[in-house]
Amino acid sequence: MKNPKRKRQLIGSSAALISLIVHIILLSLAGGIVALRYFNKTPATFEVTEQKKLERRQLDIPVQVEPFMQQMSKPARKTTSRITANAPQMVNIPQQGTYVEMAPMPTFKSSYTNFIQTDRTMIMKSKYRETGYGLSAVDFFGTRGKAEKVLLIVDASPAMVSEDRGGLFAYQTLNEELRLIVDNFRSSTLFNLILHDHDHVAHYQPALVPATAHHKTNLLDWVASINTNVAQLGLNKTEATSIIPTGNYELPVTQTDMTGWLKSAQLATTMQPEIIFFLSGDWGSITDPDTDLSYFARKNKLNQYLDQRLETLLSDEDVAEEWEEMSLELEELVPVTEKMLELENQARFDELLDPKIVAYADEILWENDVDIPDWILLEEPEEVGIYTADTRYTFEEIMQTLFVFTMEIYQERGFPEMNFVLLEKGGSSLNNSAETASLLTSTEKYELLTDMLDARFRIIDAEDPIDNVLDQNIYDIMDMLEEEAEEELL
Repeated sequence: MKNPKRKRQLIGSSAALISLIVHIILLSLAGGIVALRYFNKTPATFEVTEQKKLERRQLDIPVQVEPFMQQMSKPARKTTSRITANAPQMVNIPQQGTYVEMAPMPTFKSSYTNFIQTDRTMIMKSKYRETGYGLSAVDFFGTRGKAEKVLLIVDASPAMVSEDRGGLFAYQTLNEELRLIVDNFRSSTLFNLILHDHDHVAHYQPALVPATAHHKTNLLDWVASINTNVAQLGLNKTEATSIIPTGNYELPVTQTDMTGWLKSAQLATTMQPEIIFFLSGDWGSITDPDTDLSYFARKNKLNQYLDQRLETLLSDEDVAEEWEEMSLELEELVPVTEKMLELENQARFDELLDPKIVAYADEILWENDVDIPDWILLEEPEEVGIYTADTRYTFEEIMQTLFVFTMEIYQERGFPEMNFVLLEKGGSSLNNSAETASLLTSTEKYELLTDMLDARFRIIDAEDPIDNVLDQNIYDIMDMLEEEAEEELL
């Protein structure tokens, strides 16, 4: 019994010893393999390979790339001696001369229909402004608007003080109204005033100025000095200018033919106001006193027409003799007209009335029933070779001129707001009739213009002219002139 037990113990011990030896051998083999791989392992290296660069593709449409901060609308910082209000700049406004690249100029194609239907959305009305510190509410003879940059344009020609428009008293009343308008400007509002007299224009300052008490007083004193002396009406030609800086675009109306409110508007756009108010007595450079037909004349063409017409008239001996007689009669009427006007004004002065100022010299003649020679008409006008319509600019050409020189300055901002006031003649029965509408009078043309610009338009009716104090006879005047001539010889 003792031997089997001992035998089992020996067998168990041998198995444990064998198992231990086997595990030691396996661990040795594994450690050797690991050590062998570790010592035979190749050191790690880094390789730098050149990456392929992406080629910059050329855009089909050129795009101006600007830093984001430069695209933001931010007013420039300025240090001034007074508080002024400047409207923030528009984002990415193109520079002058790039408007055609931005958007092609609309063509009128002998009609303003395209402008009415498609381009009226470009009207600005100061919607881009973000500050209202210098905002002033303006009531300009019944046309109203609000803006920070205001420009007033007033007709100062002798026709504005003529008797059929109320005379000096009416003009002084307009000046008092202008004084109230200027006085109501806020001091931070930028403003200016332009006066025009046919071919000449004059401005208070070359740029918009703040409406301080100093500038208000100086401007009103300057205006009050104009059209106060009957012997010198209109602008002082030595102080006014007839030359306006031209732009880069060709205008339908030449600089020599641009007069009145249109020339003033061209000067006004260079100052870039937000709103412009116009006060005028006529539409164009020539206005017919009978029909009130008003138009801008092509001066060179008109002179050619008159010369050619006279040459055609004088080619006929009978008509040439009639022309010579008419010229002599008109020459004799010149001193008669001057004497009648002198006596009438002397009588008015004695009765403390305003002097008589006439736009046309023959007015006082037909008021005193003086026969004036009729204009000699051509039997065949086509013989002249130039038609009267060729001597005038069409309404579309005036509108296109206004559009081009305005958009060249304002570009993306579109048209500034424009309001028009017309001082109409008193005592006229032809206005607003079908007859004058077909002739395109000053009233009709301003109404068309304001409709196209979505602007405001008002008519100021002048008072009827004062009746003459004297009832003069041409033969008495001629006798008086002869007596004065004899006294001078003595």
